[in-house]
Amino acid sequence: MRSYIVRGLLQSIVVVWIVLLIIFLMLHLTGDPADVLMPPEATNEEVDEFRKEMGFDRPLHEQYFSFLFGHKDNLGVLRGDFGKSFYHQEPAMGLVTERIPATLILAVAALFVGLIIAIPAGILSAVFRKSWIDHFSSVLSMAGQSIPNFWLGLMLIIVFSEILGWLPTSGYRGLSSIVLPAFTAGLYATARIMRMMRSTLLEVLSQDFINTARSKGIREAVVISRHALKNASIPVVTIIGLELGGLLSGTVVVEVVFAWPGVGWLVVEAIQSNDYPVVQAAVALLSFMFVGVNLAVDIFYAWLDPRISYS
Repeated sequence: MRSYIVRGLLQSIVVVWIVLLIIFLMLHLTGDPADVLMPPEATNEEVDEFRKEMGFDRPLHEQYFSFLFGHKDNLGVLRGDFGKSFYHQEPAMGLVTERIPATLILAVAALFVGLIIAIPAGILSAVFRKSWIDHFSSVLSMAGQSIPNFWLGLMLIIVFSEILGWLPTSGYRGLSSIVLPAFTAGLYATARIMRMMRSTLLEVLSQDFINTARSKGIREAVVISRHALKNASIPVVTIIGLELGGLLSGTVVVEVVFAWPGVGWLVVEAIQSNDYPVVQAAVALLSFMFVGVNLAVDIFYAWLDPRISYS
């Protein structure tokens, strides 16, 4: 078990390093960073001064080491310092961490919505295979994966906010304001979790030990709840962890539609104002959270299923 965890940590470190490398190269993919970051009306002297101040005039490998380990007043990204925001003139990572709680609340709420719909629907779809319940669940799954988030969010605002007046249209002003964005973000996760629950439960229900339990006269509800679900839940745990990581980093559209004060909305604002330190800090932090969630799920998965080899 210890070697399994150590190997997972080493793999996570490699992924984090690759993410940091991509984040560093983001500024250089469109040409000279000084020309990109400075306003169009800036003179050549101002651009040259900015290039020298930011260190863009140095060789690329020197810029990379300064990016990692710091340069002058910058402590480097390995210490969580991505520099100051060009727009807000505040530490970029500080601005991102201020928005993390709102994104976490939305991601957890969306996952909760997905679970309370997907798990019962997946179980019923597998138990009543080829019935109208199974067909309805399949339609719901297809709709969840095909309907764009921005369109669904706008439709929910029109119906429940503008027409019915039940829920607020945007912002975060209490529990009622999280209902629409959580359902919008959680519908896609609902579809994937429900399909995984159905397929794994169908596979378990066809195995010999289930038939043995049924032959002993055990009630069907007991067979499903005590024997089938326990074995079918293991792959579902993995997809739930992936969905949580995806929701943490993939709610940008939902946050913009509902003006939710999370990291996604901050990133959109930063991109519009060429505030690259904030974009880099946000991408890095969300990527680290995604890697951390996946590592935790892998460890929990191995602990949950002793049949997994640690070697």
